[in-house]
Amino acid sequence: MSSEDNDVNAEAAFRHQTKEMVNWYETQDHEEKWDYMFTDTILGITEYRQFDVCFATGGPARHFKFTVNEDNDVMEMSFWYYDWFYGKEFKISKHDEAWDAWEELANWVHEVMMSS
Repeated sequence: MSSEDNDVNAEAAFRHQTKEMVNWYETQDHEEKWDYMFTDTILGITEYRQFDVCFATGGPARHFKFTVNEDNDVMEMSFWYYDWFYGKEFKISKHDEAWDAWEELANWVHEVMMSS
């Protein structure tokens, strides 16, 4: 399947799901519809927490972003560079030499934020 086919399929799926949500929203009995949504259409729900640590603002800005799952495990991390209308993400891989250092910061931030 080509990249273009994937884009077309993704667009169609988004439009279909959006139409379903609008149809649900426009009904009068939202409570009954929520029961239907949860029992017949949603396969699962996973909670993630996302954090954005700002090291610098302005030109350029530097941010460390990470996601923690419901078990409080760091799932992904990245460093973001922003300079006015330009932005670049550097994903931090578990294979990177610096993963442990970044993960330690993520764990500390998560602990501080959850205890406040």
